[in-house]
Amino acid sequence: MDVSQVLLNGEKFLQDRRPVILGLSPGNSHYCKREVLERLFDFIARKNSDKALLFIPDKISEHNYRAIGSKKPEKSARTKGNALRNKCNKAIQSSGLCQASYSFIRWTEDVETCHEYNKALADIKDLYEANDEFRDDIRESTEAALRGLKGRGKGGNKKNELAEESAVDLKEGVQYVLKELAFFVAVPSIYENCEEFVFVYHRSWPLLERFVAGCYDGIEKPSLGVFVFNNTIKSD
Repeated sequence: MDVSQVLLNGEKFLQDRRPVILGLSPGNSHYCKREVLERLFDFIARKNSDKALLFIPDKISEHNYRAIGSKKPEKSARTKGNALRNKCNKAIQSSGLCQASYSFIRWTEDVETCHEYNKALADIKDLYEANDEFRDDIRESTEAALRGLKGRGKGGNKKNELAEESAVDLKEGVQYVLKELAFFVAVPSIYENCEEFVFVYHRSWPLLERFVAGCYDGIEKPSLGVFVFNNTIKSD
């Protein structure tokens, strides 16, 4: 099986000690265990001691909670984000990352105020409206994420997931993905020395790989590499 250039770039950028953006999803059970976070942070510290940006997308997660019908989406997103941030801070203190240069991405202060981010978001929204393949992939990725989020909120009951399928608001939910993609495009304009950077996540994301490769708009984004860090700890 061929490895995409985006993943090859991720490995190369790690070897070259380029800045790392670590994706940490609020409410995702993968990050519930402290040992998982400690191993992840140890890995980042070994690979990169110059700059690590911790990306907890709690602000844009409001779209997801709104899409599944949360009565207080802002509070839900903030609560999940703060809980994960606190876990990260505790895990960092007992990992190698405490000796590295790291910081949490501040969405409101750093991202939303960036002109290049807002321009990228406008372009991506135009692409979403104009490109059927991009729109279908965005909706498919969003629907899967929202089903998982709703399932966790309902205790993972399959009957509840099927019964409430129509309650998921895809139009609202896709805003999360569109903003996340725009962020990746704008990273070199937001942070210093990020002309090349690597996004580290716990699973593959084909949509992001295709977007970076220019499959939808014909424009490659060579500044971004992706690295999948498999760090599975069995449940007790």
